[in-house]
Amino acid sequence: MSQAQLPKFLPSLLAALRQQGADGELALEQNDGLRKLYLAGGELVYLQSEAAGEQFGSYLLRQGILDFPELTRILAGDGRFRLGERIVQWGLMTLDERDSHLKLLQEQVMVHALEHRIISLAWNPGSLRQKLSDDLHLKLDHRHFIWKTFQEAQNPQEMVAMLCTRTDWRWEGIPGLLDAVSDLPLNPASAFALSFLGFEPISFETFLALGSLKEDDAARILFSLWAVGALSLVQGELPSPTFMPPEPSAPPPARV
Repeated sequence: MSQAQLPKFLPSLLAALRQQGADGELALEQNDGLRKLYLAGGELVYLQSEAAGEQFGSYLLRQGILDFPELTRILAGDGRFRLGERIVQWGLMTLDERDSHLKLLQEQVMVHALEHRIISLAWNPGSLRQKLSDDLHLKLDHRHFIWKTFQEAQNPQEMVAMLCTRTDWRWEGIPGLLDAVSDLPLNPASAFALSFLGFEPISFETFLALGSLKEDDAARILFSLWAVGALSLVQGELPSPTFMPPEPSAPPPARV
């Protein structure tokens, strides 16, 4: 994986933005549609998608919560409110039920974003006040959201390939790392591997050897911990969404 491809690898990009505590909108043009990821303090707060089937109305149809005539009537209602607000106003869901379904949809959007190729991306830093409307009150638990979606994504071989390519990368764990991630669903093998992450910079190769994990599992864990802020990259170049590969040099003029 070349340096030019590095910014288009979503797990490392999200991890870098988390490490920097970045605020802004990450717009991804992917081979199945456009997705927008909104971050505050480096943590995901909301995701939007124009990919087929990833809108809330499509989700409700798939779940059998609404039929098409009902959805059409609701969408024809007061345009000042989001579909999620209208569902509650019509008494079809409680607020908690609406938020539960929205979180499930957001997880689906994130997993698909991890699995689909990024054609181009744009990073729009700054406050989210002008990008998210005031009626959006859904709260994502960034830590559990990242952990769950990174484990579910069906492309761990890409994570392994990235880590095997970036042999210059080294990470340090935060103080009390095991206690700090005790709320995450770790199995005994994962917990044992995490015990090797501390103040001494460690590479993927070393983590893999010491932790005795399968490559796929080790890669998922490393990216997940980095993206939730339990690890920091201390050696090697931090990925940047604003990286631009150098322009190819012009060919020398032809001799006369």
